[in-house]
Parts: sequence; C-alpha cells; structure tokens
Amino acid sequence: MNKDIWMKLFLVSAVLGMAVSYQKVFLMHVVLVLFAVILIIPPLRARSNFHFKKQETMLHWFPLFMLAWYSIMTLGSDHLGHSMKYLFYVENGLAIIMLIVYYTENLEYQKKVFQTLAWIFIIEMVISLLEMYTKFRMPLSPFSPYLSFFGREYNPGFDVAIMEDTPTGFHWNPNDLAIAMTLIFPFFMLAKRWWVQLAGIIVIFLIVIADDSRGSLISLVVMTVLSILLFQRKLLKIVVPFILVAGLLSPFFYKDIKDSQTFIRIQYTIESVQLLLTGGETASKNAAYDSLGFRQKLVMDGIQSVMDSKGLGIGPGENMYIHKESLGRDYYALHNFWLELFVDGGVLFGVAFLVWHWYMAYRLWRISRRVKDPLLNYYAKATFLAIVGFFFSAISASSVIYFLPMWILYGFAIITIHNGKRLENI
Repeated sequence: MNKDIWMKLFLVSAVLGMAVSYQKVFLMHVVLVLFAVILIIPPLRARSNFHFKKQETMLHWFPLFMLAWYSIMTLGSDHLGHSMKYLFYVENGLAIIMLIVYYTENLEYQKKVFQTLAWIFIIEMVISLLEMYTKFRMPLSPFSPYLSFFGREYNPGFDVAIMEDTPTGFHWNPNDLAIAMTLIFPFFMLAKRWWVQLAGIIVIFLIVIADDSRGSLISLVVMTVLSILLFQRKLLKIVVPFILVAGLLSPFFYKDIKDSQTFIRIQYTIESVQLLLTGGETASKNAAYDSLGFRQKLVMDGIQSVMDSKGLGIGPGENMYIHKESLGRDYYALHNFWLELFVDGGVLFGVAFLVWHWYMAYRLWRISRRVKDPLLNYYAKATFLAIVGFFFSAISASSVIYFLPMWILYGFAIITIHNGKRLENI
C-alpha cells in the first residue's frame, strides 16, 4: 500500500483511540507497528513512497525533547511503572506528530489529512448525538454491557440518568469527548457554507453541554468571541439569532433546565466563585457538586509540590501521588494539565512547553493575517483558534497527556506553519 492509504488508516485509528481496542492495545498501536516496519525496511519504504525530508522548522522535534527530558527524570521516579506508562503516552504523541509532519510534503497532502480527520470526527459527532437521544452506545463505552468482550470491566455504578444522555463518542470519558469537540469547533465555525457553520456550532454546543464540561464550554465561548473579533464579524448573523431563539424558547423549558444537573452545577460554581472572592469557604451543602473547590485543593497540592522540588519537578506521572495529605488518597490525578507539566517536568520544562504551544499560536496568527491562499488561510485561522481554545478546555480532563487528538492538533498546527513557509515564507 502507498503512504496515502497508510496515513488515512493511521489517522482514523488515532481518532478512534480506545474505541477500537482490546484491553490496553489500540488499533492505532497495531497500525503504528506495521507502519514502522514499512518505514524501517528500505524496499518497503521505497514502495510506500514515504520520504523523510528536511522540514522548514524544528517545531516537530519538541516532543522528542520532551521524551528525552522525561526519560532522564524517570531515573529518580518513585513509581517507575507509572512513569514508564507516561513515557509511552509521550511516545504515542511523538509518533503522531512525526508521521503527520513527514507525510505532509505540501498543501495538497495537508488537504488529504484534513479531509480524513474531518470525516472521522463528523462520524463521532453523529454517534454522540445517537448516544444523547437514543439507547445506542458504542460497544467500548463505559456504559456498555459488552465491555467484557474487549477485556474491560462493566461499571454498573454509573447513574442511570447519566447513562441515558451523556455521550462519550470514541473517547470513553465525557470530558475527553467535550475537549475533542472544542478542537474541531473552529473548523466548523469558519467554514464557507453557512449551513455547515450552523450545524457544527449547534451540534458541538449540544454535545459539550450534555457532557457537562464547563472548561470546554468556556473554550467554545472564547473561540467564538475571538473569531468574531479577529476573523468573521458575519458570524454574528448566526450567533445572535441562535442566542435569541434560545432565549425565546427557554421559558418553555425553564423547569427542565432549572432541575438539570448542568444547571445545578453551574449555579454551585457561581456560588463557589463568590465565596472564594469574598474570602469564604465553599458551602458544605454544595460539596457534591463543587468540583471548583475540590480542584482548588488539587491546584494547591500541585503548587506546593513545585515548591518542594525547588522547581526541578518530581518525574513523569508522579503528580498522581501528591494528594495523600490533603485528600487522603494515595493516587489521584491533578486535573490541570498545564500545572501537571510544572509538577512533573519542573519549571524549566513547563515554561518550555507553554512557549512551544503559544509560539505555534503566534505563527498561525501571522499566517492567517498574511497568507493569500484561501485554504491555508482557513487552516491557519481555525488551528489558531483551536490552540487558544485548547488552553481552556484541557483543564476539563484529569490529564491530556494520553489524549491523542491533542497530538493530532499539534501535528496539524506544525504542518500549517511549514506550508506557510513553503508557499509564502511566513
């Protein structure tokens, strides 16, 4: 098979993630191993027409630096098994970025990458809607009774009401699905056809609201505002009527909205913020819903860990073990990826990662302002918004180091920057 077919298969398997897996082995891992065999054996690589050419920047090498940095820090890890798993996640991300970058020789190849990703994500959106409004469930969903066939355990402890209308798509966790939706949101919002814009905006908002992901909801709002201010004032023609219609219909559904878990959690969040701003403590009666106050404890543990390590970091994945004193738990995720970078990798590495992230956003912004090619301009604008939005949505998950769409986003951002240099030296 030529490289186009292999790359499509790899991208689809990366988006599917654990949706097609057995125990901890994903379809992507199998495809990656086969792809690696083809690239290692010269005759097979020649037949695949896959070339490793010099690239326009060195942005794609940062994940390799990350892997090397974390590998060194693993030598002093107190929980070697977990640190090695963390390294495996970084290796997956490195493979995704490298294959996307070296496959994409020009804008035509980037168009193929985009089309493949667009179709598989659209399929996920359709599946998510089915999960919200029908009894349909992916076989590898946390709510599926068929998990034992895939080497996993069915958890009947989930609330039945949540099972009925909380979508998970390909991502197992509702928060992960919501984050994935924020990454593709700008590509719908900036689409040429108005009906594609409207359908994408409505469906993605519905999915994120159904998943009760406040960080992702904030991300959508931030990207919408930025898009209107920077790129598309005509988007107001869609957003304003959408808000007006929602406002007009809300009285008819007021009781359902008021009694919904999402409304209750938003209400408690507002109360928690008010208490924090006035120096008070979170009301105990709201503890069941007050993830804001709970996450504040996690953040304080993370900051304390950075201080205790003198900014040097405690090793990859070690952030899971810093909450014993405050939470009484031996093992719990930090739930803040950006702080996680500082806790695990140290201040120097955390700053380096954020510089890499925001430097790509800056380069994409420059391309969006200067490039004349309409397709590349569209990619640059949408990817810029996605990277900005991801900064907010990433804190919704326990961590995103394992989150394959994040690495796909970074890979797509890098090839957009490279094509900007190839076409117009931006």
